[in-house]
Amino acid sequence: MATPVNFKGLNHYAAGNAALRSEKDGIVLEGFKNSFDGITIKTNGAKQWELTFNPVEIKKEDVFGISYNVLDGLKRVKTVAQYAITYSPDGKYAYLAVNSRLEGSKIELAGMKDGKEVFKEVYDKPDDLDCNWIVIAILVLAAVSVVASNVDYENERTVVTHPNGTKTVTVRTKKSFGGGGVVQPVAKVTGTKPEPGKGEFPFDHLYITSERCYTEESADELDGPISQVIFTPKVAEQIYITDEV
Repeated sequence: MATPVNFKGLNHYAAGNAALRSEKDGIVLEGFKNSFDGITIKTNGAKQWELTFNPVEIKKEDVFGISYNVLDGLKRVKTVAQYAITYSPDGKYAYLAVNSRLEGSKIELAGMKDGKEVFKEVYDKPDDLDCNWIVIAILVLAAVSVVASNVDYENERTVVTHPNGTKTVTVRTKKSFGGGGVVQPVAKVTGTKPEPGKGEFPFDHLYITSERCYTEESADELDGPISQVIFTPKVAEQIYITDEV
């Protein structure tokens, strides 16, 4: 693995064709040629993490993606969440899609604007095994371009004691991207040709949340804290990372 760049106490590694270098008050990531190019960040199991960078426009042919990995109790790497912003084949729409196989039975999408919630939708995870990546929102390009300026996650564990004395562990993962645009939630999640829902909402943050449930005995073996983020922002512009917490 390439020599890491340390920023805000975390190690960052260039991935694929991407180049990474330190600059005053930040680090620069550039040279994206395909969807594998980006940066791997060791988050050291932090329950919350946020990366802030210069606003970049997500254009046609771009694929703005991110994956979150945990290290489980048996030291295995496990991807627990993925989402991406990409364009429809005809280039008329930008889609926000998630890897449904990594989500819980319910997937919540919420939009924020100026600190206020402007919409919330909850979708059932598809049962179709052929449906992996699903579109949960349409980003309305006729209104305004899609801009990204930060990505983050929040991971929370809750232990529930049931009347019979058994315990289960619920792991709630919230991941998001901030920036700006106009979003139209879908009427029903689908892999292709999503059906538009009702309303168009300006946003500066979109949150995707779901939960997974484990028995108390299996939770530590099958899950763990998020220890690695793989950020693959295939965009034309360079990414100038200005803050990380």
